[in-house]
Amino acid sequence: MFDYFIVIPPHLAFQAIKELEPLGALNTKESPTGIYCSGDLAFGYKACLHSRLANRVLLKIAQFKVTDIDDLYEGVTKINWSDHLGTENTLAISATTRHSEMNHSHFVTLKVKDAIVDDLRRRFHDRPSISKNEPDVRVHAHIDKDSATIYIDLSGSSLHQRGYRKESGLAPIKENIAAAMLWISGWAEAAQEGNDLVDPMCGAGTIPIEAALIATHTPPGILRKYFGFMKWRGHDRALWNQIRKEAQERIQGEVKSGSGIVGFDQNARVIEIAGRSARSAGMDKFIRFEVRAIQDARPVSKSKGIVVSNPPYGKRLGQVEALRPMYADFGRVLREHFSGYQAYILTNSDELAYSLGLLATRKRKINNGGMECHLLECPIKSLGTARKPGGDNLDKALVNRLQKNVVRLRTWAEKVPTDAYRVYDADLPEYNFALDVYGKYAHLQEYAAPKNIPISTCATRAAMMISVVEKVLGIPRSRISYKIRKRQKGPAQYSRLHEREKLVEVHEKGHIFLVNLWDYVDTGLFLDHRPVRSKIHDSVLKKRFLNLFCYTGSATVYAAAGGARETTSVDLSDKYLEWAQRNMRRNRFRGRQHRYICADVINWLEEDTQRYDVIFIDPPTFSNSKRSKRVFDVQRDHARLIRLAAYRLDRDGLIYFSTNRKRFKFDAGALPEFMVKDITRSTLPIDFQRKGHVHSCFEIRLKPGTTLARPERKPRYEKTGRDRKRRERKRGLKGSAGAGPRKKTLMRGGKKDRQTIQETGG
Repeated sequence: MFDYFIVIPPHLAFQAIKELEPLGALNTKESPTGIYCSGDLAFGYKACLHSRLANRVLLKIAQFKVTDIDDLYEGVTKINWSDHLGTENTLAISATTRHSEMNHSHFVTLKVKDAIVDDLRRRFHDRPSISKNEPDVRVHAHIDKDSATIYIDLSGSSLHQRGYRKESGLAPIKENIAAAMLWISGWAEAAQEGNDLVDPMCGAGTIPIEAALIATHTPPGILRKYFGFMKWRGHDRALWNQIRKEAQERIQGEVKSGSGIVGFDQNARVIEIAGRSARSAGMDKFIRFEVRAIQDARPVSKSKGIVVSNPPYGKRLGQVEALRPMYADFGRVLREHFSGYQAYILTNSDELAYSLGLLATRKRKINNGGMECHLLECPIKSLGTARKPGGDNLDKALVNRLQKNVVRLRTWAEKVPTDAYRVYDADLPEYNFALDVYGKYAHLQEYAAPKNIPISTCATRAAMMISVVEKVLGIPRSRISYKIRKRQKGPAQYSRLHEREKLVEVHEKGHIFLVNLWDYVDTGLFLDHRPVRSKIHDSVLKKRFLNLFCYTGSATVYAAAGGARETTSVDLSDKYLEWAQRNMRRNRFRGRQHRYICADVINWLEEDTQRYDVIFIDPPTFSNSKRSKRVFDVQRDHARLIRLAAYRLDRDGLIYFSTNRKRFKFDAGALPEFMVKDITRSTLPIDFQRKGHVHSCFEIRLKPGTTLARPERKPRYEKTGRDRKRRERKRGLKGSAGAGPRKKTLMRGGKKDRQTIQETGG
């Protein structure tokens, strides 16, 4: 008899014990990472061959007390290693520690390796080689408080690697996690009763393949050519061959009559991968894979069955929000077409779970790929007669409104010309979305709903909106970007939603622009600024143009096309500046006359000495970027910003100032030297007139005969009063009460600034 430790995924101890006891496990005991048990050598072999849930099977060969690393070395050398391997074998060691001062597992691994190698070298004047890939013998050391336990790893590579999957799709689920989902669903019993199993989003087919292995009583390890015990000196080859032969004899050549296993996915490539994996497992004759979108998923037959699925779930907030319509579609399809089925759906997001619109009678924790997930058990209740797929399910009022908008705006867009424009903007109150067309793509933004509206209702409306866009615009779902538009706070202002890095080309008045519809809240092209850009184009011939807060440089492209003698684009983000340069190159504008400056705009204006004829200012509503030393608020700071820009403006020059802040009030009283003209109405394009206020825009000129004084310069480190006082204390700049004026040198980035300011002490 031996003592074993069976490594299993978290939260699956109960299921693992139920699986291991029929194989011969005795005295089972749970731990956070696995199961302690005892059994003969045959049990160890059977666990490696038959366990669908285990990751590893570890056989204990020694246990001893340790107080330091020397005790560990001495204890390992006392083991008779010639009983386990020879000098001709290859060796790999791993280690884990828990509640011990020896908390560096890599150091423990090296010490155990030294002890084993030194012991064999003393006995045989030779040593085994170390091999990390498929070694002959794997040794595992575990330190828990003052106890060290040494194991032989019978499994070799992790047991979730069945041997049938040669390639995988995106984010594949591990085989033993898929098997755990099937175990919890009761698929083994359901298959014997002739029930069906459907995975509507099967990806690389792991769940259907594991279901077929269970239905045919095929051991999960039968395809593996290598286990960790095969070159271990304690291996009983005859016993292993007998166990394997008995397992092969119990494999059924067919599944229960009437039982069907089906996997759907809209990605044709991963369906091909799933088919190849099924053939490799010998299960292809029991499974049907089809390319289908989730909206087209249907049961195998009219009999009852089980839906088991691991739909995608995003790690980022934006990814989660973008998946809500898909989950709403999933829940709708299950309610309409899978009445009487039992659904088991794995997700890591409560928001996505609510979007299903299904009542989960039970939630079980499962760790998938290092993420804490829940397996939802949802009985699917009948909704009566299922509605027909297609247009009959769509909201006719929404379809009619969108069709009218498209007919009217497409004609207008062809005259502009542009293939990037807004076709819907919350025209119907219950569908509070903005829909923009970008060439062959659609950009759908949901305005965040009040908290009293259920998430499932919002997700259902979003799914309906996407379906209508597909039908009316003829744009497939894969080309529809969906986001939730809500007020961003703190670091969320600058956070990425995705990591797709996919840029799409769109055309506007003969210019080419690159947009990103997925990764950020904004796409890289402000469609409502189209008329402002045209005004810039018409006013810069042979003039010097300055674009402040240039973003992706769309206004600079218009200025260059309008014949500007030179352009200067300033932004704090080097990524946006690189994007601006790509837009300029795409429109064949190159040369030293086009400058791109990465800097805080206000700091740069305080230092710049050049003159400009036309300046465009489109600042953010609010910014507290870590790269800036100031908090910027457009309502509070716009007068100072304009004054700084105007000081760089040549006589008879022109400033265009625009802001998207709602209820913005221009502070004309703070700028008495300027002539200000509100041109908001003339810069509101036709496709945005339904919304009313989108932006505020002004033309600003210096009054004739007025000389502008140099604006007072503020210390750039003054982000808040508290920051200023903290920095003064740190640098010893705060003078005593009544002290006279003194000079101090501003610091930035550890270097002295050229300019100094006077500071009055006290």
